[in-house]
Amino acid sequence: MPLTFWNLLTLRQCWSLLCLACVGLLGFGLYLQHVVGLEPCPMCIVQRYAMTLIGLLSLFGVWATHHRVQQGLVGLGTLLAGFGGFVAARQSWLQWYPPNIVSCGRLDFFGWFDCELVLRRIRCHGDLVAGCDVAKTGAQCACGQ
Repeated sequence: MPLTFWNLLTLRQCWSLLCLACVGLLGFGLYLQHVVGLEPCPMCIVQRYAMTLIGLLSLFGVWATHHRVQQGLVGLGTLLAGFGGFVAARQSWLQWYPPNIVSCGRLDFFGWFDCELVLRRIRCHGDLVAGCDVAKTGAQCACGQ
């Protein structure tokens, strides 16, 4: 078997490197936010949550000794990484192809649902919820957007 970099690392060192990478990426994001002045969008914040959870899982993986626990951590970390990657891909797609209509607040869930369609379906005693009168009048949202 050829000697490679990955053969020299123990499992505990791999978990530590993953945790260190997560801390470094989150630290760089906080540097960009607080020092450079770039405000994160909601999707960036969701990606930070996923990265934080992966970092915490890897920190727990450093101390986990049972094989089944580590397998579970790898599976959960893979799911979280896939979710974070999906959100990042969706964010890139929205930046390349922005929607033609402006949504009403955050009821559109990052462009996946149309505000008008959702608000036509949601009614409470004949009045619309969320202060948007699109479904009643067909006009623009009361929130001014």
